Amino acid sequence: MKYETKLALQIFTLGTIILAIGLFTAYRYNSRAILQHELNHTELVVDAVSGNFEQLLLEKVKTNQTLSITPIINNALITSNCTFGNLSEKERNEKIYLQNEQWKATEDEKDAFILEFTHNSVAQFLKEQQNNLKGEYGEIFLTNKYGALVASTAKLTTFAHAHKYWWKGAYNNGLGAVFLDDRGYDNSVDGYVLGVVIPIKEENKIIGMLKVNLNILGAISEMILNSQNETAGDFKLIRSGGEIVFERESAPLSTRIPNLLYKKLQSIDEHSFQYDDSDNKWLIGNSEVGITSKDAEGYLFGGSFESVDHKKGNTGESWHIINSRNLATILEPLKDSTLIILAVGFLLIIILAIVAFIFGKLAVNPLKQLIEQSKKIAKTDFSARIVVSRKDEIGLLGKAFNKMAEELEKTTTSLKKLESSEQKILQQNKKLQDLNATKDKFFSIIAHDLKSPYSSMLGFSGILYNEFDDYDTQEQKQFIKIIHSELQNAFKLLENLLYWSHSQMNTIDFYPEKENLFLISQETIGMLRLSAINKSISLINEIPKHIFVKTDKNMFAVILRNLVSNAIKFTPKQGTVEVAACTITNKNNQEYAEITIKDNGVGVLGEIQSKLFDISESTSTRGTENEAGSGLGLILCKEFIEKHNGKIWIENEMEKGSKFIFTIPIGS
Repeated sequence: MKYETKLALQIFTLGTIILAIGLFTAYRYNSRAILQHELNHTELVVDAVSGNFEQLLLEKVKTNQTLSITPIINNALITSNCTFGNLSEKERNEKIYLQNEQWKATEDEKDAFILEFTHNSVAQFLKEQQNNLKGEYGEIFLTNKYGALVASTAKLTTFAHAHKYWWKGAYNNGLGAVFLDDRGYDNSVDGYVLGVVIPIKEENKIIGMLKVNLNILGAISEMILNSQNETAGDFKLIRSGGEIVFERESAPLSTRIPNLLYKKLQSIDEHSFQYDDSDNKWLIGNSEVGITSKDAEGYLFGGSFESVDHKKGNTGESWHIINSRNLATILEPLKDSTLIILAVGFLLIIILAIVAFIFGKLAVNPLKQLIEQSKKIAKTDFSARIVVSRKDEIGLLGKAFNKMAEELEKTTTSLKKLESSEQKILQQNKKLQDLNATKDKFFSIIAHDLKSPYSSMLGFSGILYNEFDDYDTQEQKQFIKIIHSELQNAFKLLENLLYWSHSQMNTIDFYPEKENLFLISQETIGMLRLSAINKSISLINEIPKHIFVKTDKNMFAVILRNLVSNAIKFTPKQGTVEVAACTITNKNNQEYAEITIKDNGVGVLGEIQSKLFDISESTSTRGTENEAGSGLGLILCKEFIEKHNGKIWIENEMEKGSKFIFTIPIGS
């Protein structure tokens, strides 16, 4: 890979990694910061709405407290208390009981007994209050300190009230407390009702009770809906038991908050927290309406049963304002900004990579000159120099290179003089003696082996040239076939000679790679099938398909071609040549492929076997049809196999054939 490409790729990769890590870290940090900020904000918002709601209730209470201290109500209570107070307790209880029974038994609202309480001056005064705030009030009625009815805007269920929970709650053992009666859905006003029970005192003594049933749903919905927007989220008014008093587009007390959320609210004291349902993540705010709590001083809140005209009454639960916001919506701006930064950052990385590629290309040009001159140095051309035209680090490098080349040139001159030392002369003499001995034997083999095919070719070509017309076509074809066969032998001998000479000069490239043994053998054996068919020889490849070897493909083909062609040469017609392989493991636990080339030819004499693979001992041979052959092919096989760290040997039985066996390391 070129330097400029590598530099651009490195900057792109590094920039992408830094951008990804930076954005991930920033997103996590910012999301946590936003989450904490929004939790705090949610707590403030829900507390503010809860406070506003409490203020709303307090205003309703104060309005009706003002109503309770009007003279007309005060005078009516004094008169009623005086009437019942002049009776003994027994007489008073009996009178209240009888009036209560008469009240319940009378169904006609225009009966004189009923009208005595629903159309007196106090009742008319209370009805005027209803008309002044139309739709806000349900029933308004007044009882004396004994619980007996004094005046009412409508016929109530009962006349006596001292036994009722709201009356007892407001009485509060004579201390008095404003009792907020969470009545639920009241049929009398066809809406959600909150009863406000106000104890009326004179000289710190309770002289009566004013109860005002407020149709509170309108005020609740107006306040909550005005608080809701996309930023603030969704608000609900709930009871602490989980029933929803108010939420948008739902009937009061018709639904409950999810059970999982209810359990979460019961288990923690925080005003804001994170809540996960099966689909989304939410930020939840929870604030108790202070006036409805058990700790509200001077106020009591709740209820205990359902009467015929209202249902789903409170059983001692407080009210809470719940705020919910989808966390995904809260984090959406952060996600959008992160994606924008990602896109811009990625674009900048691409631009930086392109710039790096351009500058890298400019920077690498001087280095290319340095590389070219270095190659000359590697080839011992120490006259190589670099033209230095820069004053930066690359220019300094060029000067250092030129200095090094000068020193190498001087050093090389000195070394050449030292090469004439006596020790190196002795080593060269020994090597020359060995090479001369090998050369003499080698040229003797080549002269002997080449003499035979060329003599045959000269003889038969001379016959054809001088006596062509004296022979018929079949004889002419036979002479040409012999000439062709001898040419093939000569070509094979020259080919082996070329491989051997390259091997001796170490000029053959050796690149072992993982190869499929079966595929190489199929290709090589396929090239020899014509020779086998010409002799009616069965050429069988039994090498398994799963064996892989680490070999130089070209060298292996030369080895296999020499051994198989020799087997064909020395096998008579109708014979068989088999190529097989298996895997073996030596004592050092190294795996090898063992390849066997088996023929049923004439075999090899015992005294010749030891000379087959030795250049100094090799002898020429002839096949079953007098084909010429030399030991050079086997010598070449031995050298190539040993380059692979393998071995070759022969197993032989005269007149029954030979097996040439060699090993190659298993591919890894």
